[in-house]
Amino acid sequence: MCELLAVTRALTLCGPGGIGKTRLAQRVLHTVAAAFPDGGCFVDLDDLWQPDLVVSRVASALGIGEEPGRPLLDTVTAAVATRRLLIVLDNCEHLIDACAAVCHRLLDACPGLSLMTTSREPLRVAAETVWQVPPLSVAPAGPIESAEDANRYEAVRLFADRAAASLPGFTIGRANAGAVAALCRALDGMPLAIELAAARVRALSVEQIAERLADRFGLLTTGNRTAPPRHRTLRATIDWSHDLLTPQEQVLLRRLSVFAGWSLEMAEQVCPDEDIPAAAILDLMAALAYPVILVTGSYLGAISHTLTAICALKSRDIRIQAVVVSESETSAGLVETAESLSCLAGAELSLYTLPRMVAGAEPSWLLARPLFDAAALLGEC
Repeated sequence: MCELLAVTRALTLCGPGGIGKTRLAQRVLHTVAAAFPDGGCFVDLDDLWQPDLVVSRVASALGIGEEPGRPLLDTVTAAVATRRLLIVLDNCEHLIDACAAVCHRLLDACPGLSLMTTSREPLRVAAETVWQVPPLSVAPAGPIESAEDANRYEAVRLFADRAAASLPGFTIGRANAGAVAALCRALDGMPLAIELAAARVRALSVEQIAERLADRFGLLTTGNRTAPPRHRTLRATIDWSHDLLTPQEQVLLRRLSVFAGWSLEMAEQVCPDEDIPAAAILDLMAALAYPVILVTGSYLGAISHTLTAICALKSRDIRIQAVVVSESETSAGLVETAESLSCLAGAELSLYTLPRMVAGAEPSWLLARPLFDAAALLGEC
């Protein structure tokens, strides 16, 4: 990260809420500020909702006052034009257009200025370098032989640290190493989710916490009271990300939940309708990549995608129930399945199937289309 700042003037840290963008930006700023003759400046936009006040927040952080009869952005630009400094704009996603405009102006007029931003999507300004903040490393599925093996992984070390802060004396040993590793893997290595889970060790064993992850939105609710409201519970974090999506992006995300994994071609055949044409799928999927974590891979020479477990449970009121759809099931059976799932207590379902490759069977992802149609008839999509 520090090396990137040596070769780019505009660096954006992207990723979903709870992945650790702010913490990483603060650490990088602390590490590299001395390399800039005029130092560094951290600008927190978390509590700001008026786009036209972004430049005011930047000016205030830099100690620059307004000049009568002169636009504030002109004043700020003139004040930093000859400086060599690093400015960090944190939490840009809800003010993305205003932040992009301010950054563009400053970068264009101030050759010695470097900018680092955190956002759930890129700013899309000229010469921007985008760094997708990865989740913490987690242990692969399988037995964990010792605490030393478990502690090789970042997620496990974070859980141990936060659990010890909640319950002094907590340690990872041979007896619980496997359960901690499995818990961190189930939480996709997301730092916020792991910290919220670790706080529960005051009342629950690691095994009990793992058993209750089916209701992770109800379980992971004990965040720091001084944290921003959207970081106090896992549900609030997911709500924030979901609400920042456009209506079309929200609909596509629900429809992509039908897949355990998919290619662009699959999405273009299953997800379009009169509101979302097939030609729009590519751009909408690209827009989802940063705030939602579409995990990409390769299969038979084509790019494939999956959703992380947390993102598959992603929105404030949607609880996706998964069933395996086999080749032998009929459309009538799918309708019956959709109808029965829609009646589940407390569930607001958008899609009703998650085709999977299972031992000895190859479910047809094409059956997602009639199931999606059935769900649409029920008013859920």
